[in-house]
Amino acid sequence: MTAYYVATLARYVVVEAKNEVQARERGAAALHELYADLRDKLGREVPIEIRTVRRATSDEIEMVRTHERMLANERRQKAAPVRAGDRIRLVAMQHDPDPIQSGELGTVTACRRNSGGQDAWHQIDVDWDNGRTLMLVAPPDEFQIIARG
Repeated sequence: MTAYYVATLARYVVVEAKNEVQARERGAAALHELYADLRDKLGREVPIEIRTVRRATSDEIEMVRTHERMLANERRQKAAPVRAGDRIRLVAMQHDPDPIQSGELGTVTACRRNSGGQDAWHQIDVDWDNGRTLMLVAPPDEFQIIARG
């Protein structure tokens, strides 16, 4: 199986397929799901015109994987929202110039939800066991709740 980039003018997906024909079919189904928000907003079916089908680059594949991890992390956090006093373990902090090491433990001191809907993110203030105080931004930062405060 090969990863293929399948795109309209506005959106794209990366799908696993044996060839371009199968990639177009799988891409059409995935794009149909991706356009559900627009169908809901407009209250009607939205035509999807696939403009590009080609092998995906490693950067495109990594971007999709990162996005999938972010969505999974967001679902976990919605299912079990973090709150002050919770003990957490850092999984990944990718964009900080002086990040906390993965695996480090800390105690949440505050959590604030910012924005709304699909653009929502959380600012999570943490006192880390290593002596540092550094907030998480979730997503994209990833963590696990290991004990409730």
